[in-house]
Amino acid sequence: MVKRIGKCTNIDCENYNQEFEIDAGQEFVCPNPKCGQPLKEVIDKKERKKKKKNNTSVGLNWKLIGVAVIVLIGATVGVWKIVYGSNNLTEPELYPVPTSITLDKTEVVMTVGDKVVIVPKAEPEDITATFVFSVSSGEIDVNNSGEILAIKEGDAIVSVKCKENPNLHVNCNIKVKAKEPKPVQGANVSSDNTLTLSYGKYKGEIKNGYPHGSGKLTYTKARQINKYDSKARMAAVGDYVDGEFFNGFFISGFHYNSKNELIERITIGVGPEDSFESK
Repeated sequence: MVKRIGKCTNIDCENYNQEFEIDAGQEFVCPNPKCGQPLKEVIDKKERKKKKKNNTSVGLNWKLIGVAVIVLIGATVGVWKIVYGSNNLTEPELYPVPTSITLDKTEVVMTVGDKVVIVPKAEPEDITATFVFSVSSGEIDVNNSGEILAIKEGDAIVSVKCKENPNLHVNCNIKVKAKEPKPVQGANVSSDNTLTLSYGKYKGEIKNGYPHGSGKLTYTKARQINKYDSKARMAAVGDYVDGEFFNGFFISGFHYNSKNELIERITIGVGPEDSFESK
């Protein structure tokens, strides 16, 4: 007859922690009439050994499965290296990236005020490529569409990178020539390259009676810095701008207050070819 083994867990019982064999079909409680509490079933020693053996077997099986998975992963990595070699691809062909970029122009000669667009191209052509443009210096400016604006005379470099593959980049060399303004009547020009204007005092390079080139303008009257400035930025009395001028207009540089504190960097660019700032 099958019997169940149980242990009394009632600490107030004199049979506490003792084991009893109870026939199947009988009430599985402590035989002490003063206790009568349900017994806690205890697995037979043979059953314990059997269960332990089964658990050991299961654990061993899981270990073997783990080893097999590690071996499979190692084999996959080895095959990937053989197939893709040292192409430095960040991901397999499921997520392809450009392998090269080129420009339609790599050398450009411009005149101050000119605009030129450079067009990058990625290979392969049928994948997504996002281009990032940057410039080496303040002679030019470039937007996200590759449009270059010539600001002042000098040499500069436009660098184009690919967002999807940062290892790729290509450069375009830019040479900016000065624009020749139309001859005009000169203002009050002194021998030390200074001008007294109706709205301020200028010191620096002068051409045909106008601030032209590098210079500094200190304002004696409040006024808009450049009438072609889309932001309509103003200078207060005592403020000054230091940078590049063209036909009297301040086109790029820095704006300071009367305490020599930097307000902001300004890039406006050249206005119409035949336009001259008032004096």
